[in-house]
Amino acid sequence: MNWTSIGQHCWSFGLAFGLFVASIVTLVITVWEWVENPGGIFYDGNSTQWSMLYDTAISWFIPTLLYAAIAATIGHLSITLLSQWIGKK
Repeated sequence: MNWTSIGQHCWSFGLAFGLFVASIVTLVITVWEWVENPGGIFYDGNSTQWSMLYDTAISWFIPTLLYAAIAATIGHLSITLLSQWIGKK
C-alpha cells in the first residue's frame, strides 16, 4: 500500500470537490439573495451594492469549501482503504 499516493489523491480530490461544491453553492445563494434583496441591501434604484454582494459570497464560499473538502477527503480515503481491504480478502 502506497500511503503517499493515497494521501495525494485524497487531498487533490477533496480540494477539487470542495471548490466545485463551494462555487455552485455560493453562486446559487448569492444570486438568490440579490434577486430577493432583503431590505434593499443589495441594490437600490441606482446601482448594485457590490461590497454587500462580495461579503455574502465570501461568507458562503469559505465555510462551504472547508466543509466540502474535508468531507470529500475523508470519504475518498475511506472508500480507497475499504476497497483495498476488500481486495486483499
